[in-house]
Amino acid sequence: MKSDRLDELLLGFEEDLLSPGEMEELSALLEASPEARTRLVGTGVLRETAASHLAVLSDSEKMSVGTKGRRSSWFQWRPMTAAAAGILIGLFGSSLLVGGSGGVQRFLLPIANPGFETAEELPQVNLVPTAGQWSGLDTEIVTGGGERPKARNGQQMLRLGPAPEGKGYFASVMADLTESRPGSFGRSKKIEVTARFHASEAGRGEHYLLAASTFAETPSAIPDLWESNWRMMTTSALSSTHRAIFPTADETGWQTITVEVEVPLQARTLVITLGSNTPGPVSGRTDHYMDDIEASWIVLDSPSPESTPR
Repeated sequence: MKSDRLDELLLGFEEDLLSPGEMEELSALLEASPEARTRLVGTGVLRETAASHLAVLSDSEKMSVGTKGRRSSWFQWRPMTAAAAGILIGLFGSSLLVGGSGGVQRFLLPIANPGFETAEELPQVNLVPTAGQWSGLDTEIVTGGGERPKARNGQQMLRLGPAPEGKGYFASVMADLTESRPGSFGRSKKIEVTARFHASEAGRGEHYLLAASTFAETPSAIPDLWESNWRMMTTSALSSTHRAIFPTADETGWQTITVEVEVPLQARTLVITLGSNTPGPVSGRTDHYMDDIEASWIVLDSPSPESTPR
């Protein structure tokens, strides 16, 4: 592999300046060189864009990246990124390698509409009985800007309405783990989930929550657990974690929360839940926005026989 030429192509790739011929040249380097693939995965543009937008593609689109006329906002926004990510999908399979060090590897776990760039009407229920569908009471996909903050990435984001008295509103999505599990890689598996939150009004405190839970049940069985009792959801989970942050009036802009959840072998479904609230009386509660949801498998490599203590 010609390192200098790879550097030139990667630089052009990050700036969206590659010609079709140069894109073919980069594709050939990626197919021939594990080092080139690793370096491409390490570029910030691929890590952020692939993790945020890969899941909007259908299987047929993944096999035809770069084709003109696609409706996906990802292709309209960064066509070269889409093409390069598509190359990696073909090389790595359904789990896109997104980095790793020190015996730990990360593999993309596709989340439906993670950047909310696909406009759709969301079901106004806590959960729908299928994976890959965002839903929630008083929840919708909106365009950023104007009276709203700008979306963190792209043009659109998720809006969650003011929380009612005595409880909060949540937006949730489920992922089918049987379709994305990294197989025999490693010996210890977790899932890392990251979400970004933004207030609709400046100068006040806020509450944000990110929760991740795994279940042995298929996605079709889990909504009934929620509707029966929210506590039933958490007690029925194989594993569950959450983190809440409480930005003050001085902490403005997009706020980030990251959680890690253990994934037992029998886990079949992941539930990601986003929550928000405004402290104080109901009359003063406001909208909140979420964007750029990312999830990845974290795999701890098995120790080699030479390193195993005797």
